[in-house]
Amino acid sequence: MPIQELVNVIMEDVEDSTFAFMPDPSPGWANPTDCGDFPCTGPWNTYVKFKNVEYKGDVQPTVRLPEF
Repeated sequence: MPIQELVNVIMEDVEDSTFAFMPDPSPGWANPTDCGDFPCTGPWNTYVKFKNVEYKGDVQPTVRLPEF
């Protein structure tokens, strides 16, 4: 899985529920030969690296991102 590296990010008025959207996998992705009725969860396999994040605005996430 590729790393997404975000540098010098400004998060303005970002609340927890809108921070990231990771949709459920489509049931049509299920491959009975490999996984039975279990669909591919590839879209959930993400790695995002943040560096130099600034938080602004009245609405802010409750958890701050660790910087690497």
